[in-house]
Amino acid sequence: MRSNYLAAVAFVVTVALVGCGQSSGPEKADVTGVVHLDGKPLTDASIRFHSDSIGSAAFPLNESGEFKSRFPIRVGEYLVAVDYGVERMPGGPLSGDLAKVPEHFWSLNDSGLTATVSGDSENVYTFDIDSSAKAPAGFRPKKKKSAPPPAAPPGIEDK
Repeated sequence: MRSNYLAAVAFVVTVALVGCGQSSGPEKADVTGVVHLDGKPLTDASIRFHSDSIGSAAFPLNESGEFKSRFPIRVGEYLVAVDYGVERMPGGPLSGDLAKVPEHFWSLNDSGLTATVSGDSENVYTFDIDSSAKAPAGFRPKKKKSAPPPAAPPGIEDK
């Protein structure tokens, strides 16, 4: 009986020691920064970080064009693009400064914006967008889809 007890204690201690040497998952870090359009803060938008191998995250821009992660993201290389703000519906009409952002800055592959998130340094980024920037060679804007007409109010037939 005593040998079973010692064997069980040895097993538990071995498992605990082996388990302590393993990491608790991929390394993560917080990110912060600012996005400018023509030298002024871009607002009513968000900034999107994406990596095919790591994942994606989007951060809303405040009234000063600043963003801050609400949760750490995995360290690594990311493509970055401008995206709709939290309150704005994707695909909806653009207005204000957001309408001035050249279309290629909405594309992860064509924006030219990148970020390297590191676990051993601060991850502070400044993205400066010029509204007169030319799209990279080979960029093809997405065809705009027109929205369907609104449904007729009840009691009115659509002929």
